[in-house]
Amino acid sequence: MSYAQNESFSDTIFLQNGSFLYYQWNCDSTWLTFETTSKKVLKSCRESEPYLCSRTGLTFVKEYPNYLCFIHQWSSGCCSSPDLVLIDKETGNELERVVSELFIRGSTEEDYAFYFSDSSYNKAYFLDHQTGKKTGYIFNDGEVLHSNK
Repeated sequence: MSYAQNESFSDTIFLQNGSFLYYQWNCDSTWLTFETTSKKVLKSCRESEPYLCSRTGLTFVKEYPNYLCFIHQWSSGCCSSPDLVLIDKETGNELERVVSELFIRGSTEEDYAFYFSDSSYNKAYFLDHQTGKKTGYIFNDGEVLHSNK
């Protein structure tokens, strides 16, 4: 189930492995909880309205076989690209974060992400979300992109 399919913050997102995500709030804060055999708060905001809290920080995008895909929006509104964040489905721990400066392209419909490995911009990865497999590509000066298998 994707975040777009679950627009109501009072709804719980049930995951295939039996764990789930849900928002809770009180008079002065809102938080996103990942729950399996234990609970882990993935996001906490000082906003009492869940909608306002959802405009920045982690937002659930899609469940994949090996992890949960989130985006992390640093600022509310336009003009800033989010980070891509992959969260372990069993523990709720962050597996990988691709900062916006390194992200090239991705699609939740086609289940992939393409991004640079670091700020040297000489290696990129194609990540197949369904298998979790990464394929590396090297960029040498004066050469066209080639696979690094």
